[in-house]
Amino acid sequence: GTLDFGEFMCLLYFWGIKGDYAFFFRHPTNAGCIKKAFVVMERCMVKYDADSSRTLSIEELNAFFRDQLPQSIHSGVYNKVLERIYPTDERTAKGIFFSKFMYLLYCVMCDLPGSLIKGKYTELSEPNFGGGVGEQSPFWKELVKSFQTLEEDFARFDINGDDMLEYTEITRGIPVNKAGYDRLDILSRLEFAFSQVDLDHSRSLDFFEFAYLSFMMTQNGAYNDLVANSSDSQTVKKCFMNIHTFYRKYDQDGNLRLTWDELQNFCQDLFKTQPANLEACFNAVKYQSSATQGRDAVDVVRFMKLLYNLVRPKGKFTLAAYKPQKVQAQQVLMSVHDAKQSSRPKRIDPVIPSHFQKQKLLGQGGQGTVHLGMYDSFKCAGKTLLGVADASTVKETMDEVKFFLMLDHPNCHYL
Repeated sequence: GTLDFGEFMCLLYFWGIKGDYAFFFRHPTNAGCIKKAFVVMERCMVKYDADSSRTLSIEELNAFFRDQLPQSIHSGVYNKVLERIYPTDERTAKGIFFSKFMYLLYCVMCDLPGSLIKGKYTELSEPNFGGGVGEQSPFWKELVKSFQTLEEDFARFDINGDDMLEYTEITRGIPVNKAGYDRLDILSRLEFAFSQVDLDHSRSLDFFEFAYLSFMMTQNGAYNDLVANSSDSQTVKKCFMNIHTFYRKYDQDGNLRLTWDELQNFCQDLFKTQPANLEACFNAVKYQSSATQGRDAVDVVRFMKLLYNLVRPKGKFTLAAYKPQKVQAQQVLMSVHDAKQSSRPKRIDPVIPSHFQKQKLLGQGGQGTVHLGMYDSFKCAGKTLLGVADASTVKETMDEVKFFLMLDHPNCHYL
């Protein structure tokens, strides 16, 4: 429920997309200065992101500071700050996002010789998961509390008690006070997330698919967008954010998978131990991925399933106890009537201009005039180009004719 300075900078950046900085800064000069700074940083990010990955690699960062802030390199400030914010062991597989790029710039500008910026926020605190081992560690307790909340919400949604959630059951949880655009926004995000999770197209989700759906919804909103009366939506949202953060952090090779050794590092750092049932949980959900060159790994869905079985070994939805029966959605076959033979006259090809007799003027545009007329006893419309048509005008007109010659519909022009 709180923001550190780096997150506050991100808030200001996003605020400028739809809001006015005057909300934060009373003096127009300050508001304008902040807006301009974000525009400049954004342009630099786009310019030096050579591979369009929306991140900056170490090579791209070096190029930026070499071109734009060479004094930071000469003074040694850049390398010093870079090692603190973007350590060497994190540089092999993935770059830094725009949020960390902004914070890197802030820290460099604070440490430059002669800088008047006090640099009060150059040290960001990591989430405090110290103290306690295993089940007594803070992150373990957060996981337990979040999964308990998800269990409660899943049970409330499951009206027919089949341990599965249909799409209509999930939509009943959307807050009733959300109306108009807000409700449409939630429903559109829900439909997209549901389609990503419902891989078998059964239009129903098991508990772990529901957990992943909730995870996806919180990436661009809040958990209570999906569940109006959740007992602890804030803890669930925070837990999902931490799962995402640590999943990316311990994915050392950046392939969006966690291998056994990466998972061991995760548990050792956050739980201060390797839980006794870790290997069994990993073996139950692992798969061989081409992204890890055939090594056993877990993706983010399997990772959440593993965490649930790790911290809730006696929960209702453990792999041993939970065997949901999915019912495949029935395919609806659609009969198509045979196309009727067109009653229109044959195409006029080739067209001989001298056979067309102009009558009523129908309209006039930038290229020419259109008249109602007769062509060999057929009632039709004819287009006459203005002036001497150049090659491009003729080509454009002929392309238009070729296109319309492909159409045969009552609401389309018939040539």
